[in-house]
Amino acid sequence: MEKILFVGAGNMAEGIIAGLIKDNMYESHDIYIDEALETRRKLMEYRYRVSVHDNQFAGYSVIVLAIRPQDFADVVKKLKGKIDKETIILSVCAGIDLAQMERDFGAEHKIVRVMTNVLIEVKHGYSAACINQNIQDQDKVIIQKICDALGQTEFIPESLFNEFTAFSCAGPAYVIYFLNAMIDAGV
Repeated sequence: MEKILFVGAGNMAEGIIAGLIKDNMYESHDIYIDEALETRRKLMEYRYRVSVHDNQFAGYSVIVLAIRPQDFADVVKKLKGKIDKETIILSVCAGIDLAQMERDFGAEHKIVRVMTNVLIEVKHGYSAACINQNIQDQDKVIIQKICDALGQTEFIPESLFNEFTAFSCAGPAYVIYFLNAMIDAGV
């Protein structure tokens, strides 16, 4: 079984971890977290029985960057040169494209960018994934397995990423706000 490391254990990471464990795609002992906030780290250990990693970044099949865009540069400094070339770097970090990740981590790495939408909590979401040239077919199977824990997955070219985000993420969010406003007005 693959070992997976989540750098950042906030809401997005928790949603993915919960889906992976619930669907028996990963056992909790194969999931590791790297989280700076001690309270969050302890909550995730208690809630999902995941392990806190030991500051070694080699040996993981996948490293998921579930961080805020403003934390990306610090995470790169922490990870650069410590990740195996066979490890898939999967980013759910908004606004960080493949070219930037290849520049920062090295073009030889397997890199995938994923965008989820608002329906992942009920497992009816769609995730878009775009991959760099180093991703092999067997890597796509692993990526699909992780993303399918949230709903369905579509591999798209990065040139369509903004359109996917607008149509699948921002658009439904505005509809939800609109419906909530109608409900409030009706009440």
